[in-house]
Amino acid sequence: MKLIKNKWVFTALFFSAVCSSFIGGCTKGEYNYTELLPPGLSSPRVNNINNNGDVVGYGDDGTGTYKGFIYSGGVYTELLPPGCIGAYYVLSINSHGDVVGSGDDGTGTYKGFIYSGGQYTELLPPGWTEAWAYSINNNGDVVGSGDDGTGTYKGFIAVPK
Repeated sequence: MKLIKNKWVFTALFFSAVCSSFIGGCTKGEYNYTELLPPGLSSPRVNNINNNGDVVGYGDDGTGTYKGFIYSGGVYTELLPPGCIGAYYVLSINSHGDVVGSGDDGTGTYKGFIYSGGQYTELLPPGWTEAWAYSINNNGDVVGSGDDGTGTYKGFIAVPK
């Protein structure tokens, strides 16, 4: 057996094997595609879409800094959480348009944030030294993970009071 060194070839072969194992194999879907390339950003990572068709992601601004964006109704909006001067990432959006992500505060510390109604709220559990916010549901509950201040990496659920 020959070792496959290219992970993309392995992925394609694995997917092909999985599809052929289903009865009838995989079918080719019919989709309309919209290419996304926010102005001033390259290599965008599109992370989430809500039920309204709003999309969030982040991309490189050309200096090696990653910046977040919302794409809604054909318009891009850059998100810049206060205090985030390094990289920041927008990872999820719910059906109300509330967005979560994480950013570097300039000291190398990553803190989660919620962007809702034009306001930013920092997410950093008490005593923790780092937090990443990954997803938000329609109730405003946020899940993430980070360093609890002792060097132990843990997950968290943040529920609005």
